Amino acid sequence: MGAPAKARGRPQVRDAGATKRAVRLLVAGFAALAVLVVGLAYWAWLEQARAIRASAEGSLVAIAGLKADQISVWLGEQHSDAEVVRGDPLLAAAVADLLAGRGGAATEEDIRALLADLQEHHDFVDVLLVDRDGRIVVRQPEDAAHAPGAEVRALARTTLRTGRVEMTDLYLDAAGEARIEMAAPVLADEAGDPPIAVVVMHIDPHDYLFPLIQEWPLESASGETLLVQRRGDEAVFLNELRHRKGTTLRLGSPLSDPDLPAAMAVRGVTGIVEGVDYRGVPVIAALEPVPDAPWYIVAKTDSAEVVGPIESRAWMTAGFTFLVVALAAAGTLLLWRARESQVTSQLVASEVRFRSLFENMAEGVAMHEIVRDSQGEAVDYRILDTNPAYSTQTGLPAEQMHDRLATDAYETAEAPYLDLYGRTVEEQAPRRFESYFEPLGRQFQVSVVPQGDDRFATIFEDITDRVVRERELRETRDYLESLIDYANAPVIVWDTDLRITRFNHAFEELTQRAADEVVGRQLELLFPDDERRTQALGHVTSATSGEHWQVIEIPILRADGEVRTVLWNSATVYEADGVTPIATIAQGQDITERERAEKEIEHLNAELEQRVFDRTAELDAANKELEAFAYSVSHDLRAPLRHVSGFSALLAERTGDDLDERGRHYVERISTAVREMGVLIDDLLQFSRTGRAELKIEPVDMDAVLAEALEPLRHETDGREIEWRVARLGGVVADRALLRQVWANLLGNAVKYTRGRTPARIEVGVIDPGPGENGDAFFVRDNGVGFDMQYSHKLFGVFQRLHSSGEFEGTGIGLANVHRIVTRLGGRVWAESAPDEGAAFCFSLPRRKETTS
Repeated sequence: MGAPAKARGRPQVRDAGATKRAVRLLVAGFAALAVLVVGLAYWAWLEQARAIRASAEGSLVAIAGLKADQISVWLGEQHSDAEVVRGDPLLAAAVADLLAGRGGAATEEDIRALLADLQEHHDFVDVLLVDRDGRIVVRQPEDAAHAPGAEVRALARTTLRTGRVEMTDLYLDAAGEARIEMAAPVLADEAGDPPIAVVVMHIDPHDYLFPLIQEWPLESASGETLLVQRRGDEAVFLNELRHRKGTTLRLGSPLSDPDLPAAMAVRGVTGIVEGVDYRGVPVIAALEPVPDAPWYIVAKTDSAEVVGPIESRAWMTAGFTFLVVALAAAGTLLLWRARESQVTSQLVASEVRFRSLFENMAEGVAMHEIVRDSQGEAVDYRILDTNPAYSTQTGLPAEQMHDRLATDAYETAEAPYLDLYGRTVEEQAPRRFESYFEPLGRQFQVSVVPQGDDRFATIFEDITDRVVRERELRETRDYLESLIDYANAPVIVWDTDLRITRFNHAFEELTQRAADEVVGRQLELLFPDDERRTQALGHVTSATSGEHWQVIEIPILRADGEVRTVLWNSATVYEADGVTPIATIAQGQDITERERAEKEIEHLNAELEQRVFDRTAELDAANKELEAFAYSVSHDLRAPLRHVSGFSALLAERTGDDLDERGRHYVERISTAVREMGVLIDDLLQFSRTGRAELKIEPVDMDAVLAEALEPLRHETDGREIEWRVARLGGVVADRALLRQVWANLLGNAVKYTRGRTPARIEVGVIDPGPGENGDAFFVRDNGVGFDMQYSHKLFGVFQRLHSSGEFEGTGIGLANVHRIVTRLGGRVWAESAPDEGAAFCFSLPRRKETTS
């Protein structure tokens, strides 16, 4: 019996050993499992912490970028409003009339109406019209109480100087109110002239800018947006702060502060930073410069607000880990009895991984279940679960959404998109569509993914920015198409196969063809069917290969058969690579009428040249006749004079003793008259030669010419007391010989008519030629007998004298010669005098750039 008993004991030993081994394996497996669970829990916590931190930082970056872009867009809109004022021809014309004193009260009312419209439609506090002297001409509204300060005057001066739209920075006025002013120049009619006035527009930052900055789009106990700017060595806060009042443009911090996010921003730091804000509280901040502005956005939240959920998750993860380990222990023990516990543990681990992925997705995800009535028809759907990104994107708190019906959660009469979701579940086929979420004003792309019987998931992707960009591209395209369609100049576009793709209204008028009968046709349709077509198509083909051709005349064929001459220029449109041409755009100018006018002008010029040639020939013939007449006067008239002179001399010699006193007086009068007649003939011949002599234009030293004319007069007046006052005259471009004759006549007159003055004073110098003249002017002034200016029109006529020959000798030819010479040289002559107060004779000469012969 013992042996069997001993034999039964061996298996027990073996069973006990196996049990020990199993226990050791179980403990080892449990320990390994516990370490694995703790490691997974720690990894999950790290991922959650990283996701929470990334989500918070992403929100800060998005808010900062959004605010910066909105401020930039707002500034651009304000600048565009001012550009409308700058380019308003009606306002410019009305302001010009008002400043010139034209139109009176009606013009001022017109201007006030324009300014009132500007103020009302663009939300300006008030609008001022300021003239070039800084005076306020019109104020809208009239009862505006704000007095413009130094900033407004400086802004107006800057705008008048630059001719561009200018804008002040944020500043505090005398009343301590934050202000921004924008100024637009009122342009003159003539391009290039300085502005005639300035329109100053007062923008209240409290209307839009400050509310935009202070608004925080998410739930947060400490979230805050700051607008800061560098001013001197400080980072100045431009808006009212959430946690401190009365700080607008009054609170500043040193630029060198290493921990202040505002100081970091103005030093050029961007993105996510950690630091201490103006309260001394640790914060996480996103820094973003405002495009096209000297401002910076700081979007910040307290570090504790971000770290708090991470610490909470840490405790939750630790508790969850403890629970998992405990469950694993229990499962391990149960596994000893039932292998099914292993499956439960795997399901729990899989749920943890799924939950981590679900919670940390960047896209918003919501799990749903179809709700059916007693007949099995889908009547609603229930929200089972949502991730954090869903709440962030839609603004719907997760705790208020779970296990609620869609009709209740979304407050709609029926669940939105119920039919679409029902078909997705029935067909088990994913779908995608776009939806606009009105509470946030955001556009989403929604993907619907079936998750088994009556369950589905919706995944939300925010595409608002993409939709906005696409809309802007469409608006830009529409704007460009409108520019082309309604441009005054004909515009045509063709592709690389020379097919016409665009054709504006001006081109329709030019060609008398409708766009629908031309678009899609070959370009050769528009050119005449002759050898010029080959040349024209050759030019446009070279244009599509990248060469721009300009100022090229190419005839074009109209629908009625008329050929018009058009001046073309074009540009090639390329693919994004900048190399591959895709189209050519060309602009034309119809110059047919201009060419006809040019041909008419050529014809008229040819006729004019012929007329000039004929008149020149007639003038040459007249000059030759005049030369023959002068020779006749010189030769034929002098012979009778010599006879009269000779016989009167013989008469006086032979009968001198027999003649009484009266007879001798008659003979003397005959001799004197003969001599005067000879002088008169000589002067007349000289006057004739002066008008016909060929001009020799060259540089002339006027001082030397004056000296030559003055030398013989000095010898003739040795016995007289004459004070000569001669200034330096400089040089001119004229005929030297004729100028010497001018000086001789004028100086001779001065010497003659100062006879009897002791001392006689004669002055020669240079004077201003007078307004509108570009040249040199000279004068000869004396203290002689002078003349009455009412007879000055007779001075420069032939044989015209204002004094008798008994008082002063002469024939009246000298001043006529001066007038003829100066006129031939392109100048003018004038005189100034009064009886017994002397006279001044002046003449001007044009300033020539080149010498001619």
